[in-house]
Amino acid sequence: MMRWVQAIWHRFEKIIRYLFCSIISTVFDVAIVWCLYHLAGVSLVVANTVGVVAGFLISYVLSARQVFETRYDAASFAIFFATFLMGLVCADGLILWTDHLVSPFLPKGWAFLVSKGVSIVGPFFLMYFVRKYAFQKLESKRKGS
Repeated sequence: MMRWVQAIWHRFEKIIRYLFCSIISTVFDVAIVWCLYHLAGVSLVVANTVGVVAGFLISYVLSARQVFETRYDAASFAIFFATFLMGLVCADGLILWTDHLVSPFLPKGWAFLVSKGVSIVGPFFLMYFVRKYAFQKLESKRKGS
C-alpha cells in the first residue's frame, strides 16, 4: 500500500501540491464570495471577482515556488496574472451559467454552492496546465540566456 501511495505521489507530485495550494486559496475565495453575496448583498459576479482576486494573490504566493519552481519576479507574476485573467473570465462565465441552470431547481444557498463548485473545478485544471507550460517555457528561456 505504501509503495502505491509513493508511486502516485511521485507521478503526480506537482498537481497534488497545486491542489493543496488551490484548496487554501479557494477556502479564502469562497468565504469572501459567500460573505459578500449573502451578507453584504453584492452581485454574484462582483462578489466572485473579489473572491477570485484574493484567491489569486494567495495562490501566487503559495504555488510559484512550491509547484512551478520559479522565482518571484515580474515575469512569473505576469504569467500568473495573465493566466489568472483567463481563469477569472472562465470562472465568472461558469458561475453565471451554472447558477442560471440550477437556480430554478435548488434553494439559493445550494445553487450558489453548486455554481461556485463548477467555477472552481474547470479553471483549476485549465490554469494548472497552462501555467505549467508557460513556466517551463520561461525557465528554458532563462537557462538559454
